[in-house]
Amino acid sequence: MAIDKDDNLWLADWGNDDGPFSSDKGLTKYTINSGTWYTYNTSNSTLPYNQIYSISTDTNSHVWLGYLDEFGIVPTGAITEFNGNNIWHNYTANNSGFMGNWYSQILVVDHQNNVWFVSDSGLFKYDGISFQQYHTPYDNIFGIPDLRVGAAESGGIIWFGGTDAASNIALIRFDGVNWTSFTYLNSGFPSYSPIRYITIDENNIKWIGTDGGVVKLEDDSLYTVYNTANSGLSSNLVSSIAIDPWNNKWICTYDGGLSAFREGGLVLSNSDNILTFDNSFTTYPTPFSQSVYIDYTLSKKSFVSLEVFNLLGHKVKTILQNENQSAGKHQNTFSGVGEGIYFVKMIVDGKVFSQKVICEN
Repeated sequence: MAIDKDDNLWLADWGNDDGPFSSDKGLTKYTINSGTWYTYNTSNSTLPYNQIYSISTDTNSHVWLGYLDEFGIVPTGAITEFNGNNIWHNYTANNSGFMGNWYSQILVVDHQNNVWFVSDSGLFKYDGISFQQYHTPYDNIFGIPDLRVGAAESGGIIWFGGTDAASNIALIRFDGVNWTSFTYLNSGFPSYSPIRYITIDENNIKWIGTDGGVVKLEDDSLYTVYNTANSGLSSNLVSSIAIDPWNNKWICTYDGGLSAFREGGLVLSNSDNILTFDNSFTTYPTPFSQSVYIDYTLSKKSFVSLEVFNLLGHKVKTILQNENQSAGKHQNTFSGVGEGIYFVKMIVDGKVFSQKVICEN
């Protein structure tokens, strides 16, 4: 699963119960604002293979796909770039510098829009022009790293993790020149627990999912391990971690469902400034097609902010920004958004209110 900068949700299917050309598999796009779904597969696009092993998006909202070809169908291996509309580009050994035969996994797209992926031929970076191979401390005797996940810091540092606990390497850090290995012996990682997921928050703190719980890594040296014994984590087998705009960590596990965590407490209530429903102002009409009106009454002179968010919590409009308004009745309006569900958030002297509105163009 991946979300692009235009707030489209992309879902990749890797099931193999019905064979590689089953029409219900492939790449699915969910347009959040309009609520529409569309599935791309080998029958209606140039997608080379319906079973997609990995997915990521870049800063241009292009979708990158990797494959695990158990049936020998993907021609000489491949990674796919899709612009989200109608242009597909499949990179293979025959038409590019791609190297691989049956396996490719997109690890991370960094902040410079370089695509990092691993294949059965090694670790590669694609910079939009050419492919470059890298040799890592994870490489086995055949020169192939057992890497499965990656994440990028804003400063250009790339982090990789793998599932081969027998190598004794938990995590590797690459600054563009030097590789640094974090082993199970010289670090605070749970003993011989494969790395399943890495994500990095706005403070460059790494949150790492393992088979032994969640590892929080600060300043590349300070470790905190959260597991079922010392926290409310539902299972130690962590498959993925997502961080929302309020810095809540949403932790998906293989056998314990979903857990949520935030230092200082989860942001889940009106007092925590998350969007909740309140009748302190009126929005109409709803649903609306072009413009929506916002009416409210101030009991005293106040500082007012009005903002509009989509379902992902991303701000799409700023109507007022800390404007000093007099007591009495006020009206504002906004328009110019696509179909979908939105939340109007009003802040009056630091107190937060919100209401849901629906646009149907």
